[in-house]
Amino acid sequence: MGRKFSLHIAVALTASVLALAAGPSRAAEHVKIGVVRSMGGAPLYVAQDMGFYKEEGLDAQLVWFDAAQPVAVAAASGDIDFGSTGMTAAFLNLAAQGTLKIIGAGTWEHKGFQSIGFMVSNQAYAAGVHSLKDMKGHSVGLTQVGTPLHYNIALALEANAVDLKTVRIVPLQSNPNVASAIKGGQVDAAVQTSANIYPLVERGDAKLLGWASDFKQGQSEATFANTKFANEHPETVKKFLAAFRKAEATWDSGFVDKDGKRVADLPMGKKLMEIASKNLGASPEVLARGIPYYDPQSRVVSDRVALSRIDVNRCVGPRRRAARIRAGRLCGEHKRRAAGHTRQWRKRRFAVPRRERDLAVRISSLPLLSVSGIAPKRGER
Repeated sequence: MGRKFSLHIAVALTASVLALAAGPSRAAEHVKIGVVRSMGGAPLYVAQDMGFYKEEGLDAQLVWFDAAQPVAVAAASGDIDFGSTGMTAAFLNLAAQGTLKIIGAGTWEHKGFQSIGFMVSNQAYAAGVHSLKDMKGHSVGLTQVGTPLHYNIALALEANAVDLKTVRIVPLQSNPNVASAIKGGQVDAAVQTSANIYPLVERGDAKLLGWASDFKQGQSEATFANTKFANEHPETVKKFLAAFRKAEATWDSGFVDKDGKRVADLPMGKKLMEIASKNLGASPEVLARGIPYYDPQSRVVSDRVALSRIDVNRCVGPRRRAARIRAGRLCGEHKRRAAGHTRQWRKRRFAVPRRERDLAVRISSLPLLSVSGIAPKRGER
């Protein structure tokens, strides 16, 4: 009896010593990630559902927003640590001030994939609005001005020879508000992402006009961090990026073949649509009609970024006036950079489309976080 008791004591002591030697178990680091409820956040959903954050020792919480601009504001205030959404006027302003830093890519406008699109109300369609060429004198609903939604409708109208000044832009602050307005005919058309377009189209509440990728190839979204947080927690940023990149590579494996072409019905694709469905509240079959593109390495390619500008006809003034950005009220240093870039472009006489020359702010003038692994320009996939 005494010998057995002594043996039990010895085992218990040994276990205690081993536990002390191993040290206390480290709890996963809690991080908050801001995202709009759309397919633009798909890699974040995948990383959460497939355990990529946990593998990196992170306890990730997704924080939902109704539009992109509040994500940037929340990141700047420290309410969230990371954001992944469209590059808006608010984001450009805060990035120019050094409050936010780009650390990775987001959604691409890429041929064969669907990210930002345009739809028309049934009432306007019945009245003769059958394409973007018919938009003169009509209204367009979107969440907020100075966003990629605003930027892409401006480019699409320009490509269809419609002056943006002849179209009334109606900011409605949230995706549900835009859906209600297009369904009820309060606006004639709307700009939304695929996850918000197809449920309306499938129910017969609106008609699809086309996609931004028909007119512009490039990145309209980015993944970013609060600069102070990134500087104080570089290892956390690296862990987040490792999980995020793994999720984007997983997404790529579900919809893109080895030659970089869109493929339907790959084995991983069905699982990814189920993950997106759980987060967005739409059926996998509906969501599968609009698949956005993500670079599998989350690379930011500076000359492919489609930056937001509130009005293509106002970003650059008459002949000798310096560029002005009205949407973001950028700081003086950033305005001087923009003006300098614009003067340099105007001196060059090579064949570049006017809408490219007229972009007053390039992504190269914004701060990029060194740990992001920004890659040099690559060719089209």
